[in-house]
Amino acid sequence: MAASHGKNAVVQLDNGAGSLTAITSYLSKASLERMRETAETTVFGLNDKTYVAGLKDSTFSGEGNFDGALDLILSDDIADNAATKTLQYDPQGSTSGLPRYSIETWVTKYSIDTDIGDKGSCSFELQGTGAVTRTTVP
Repeated sequence: MAASHGKNAVVQLDNGAGSLTAITSYLSKASLERMRETAETTVFGLNDKTYVAGLKDSTFSGEGNFDGALDLILSDDIADNAATKTLQYDPQGSTSGLPRYSIETWVTKYSIDTDIGDKGSCSFELQGTGAVTRTTVP
């Protein structure tokens, strides 16, 4: 697969009504991180460490321009009565056949930044809950 430019990324997140909503136009950075824990199983007599695979985890972070529409989605997601929200991330764009990642998430951090000499901005972090599904854009 050929390299692609980051500007093609597409990010969608459930709104308060539970419908996937494009938030791409507010973002200037998006990052999906997938991790796997390991447990060391090394025993006496070995010269190299050995491990067994453990639990998997995922987080997503985004940052960009502050906007009331995005604020409504993220504020709703971090409310006391919020439910998980579906995140859909197309890192190379929404052209058919390109990779797509989907996961249920919780908003764990939401920051709004304003500066007298700069634009309003925001950043957020999502904690994945359950498995990350990798498919391709239909």
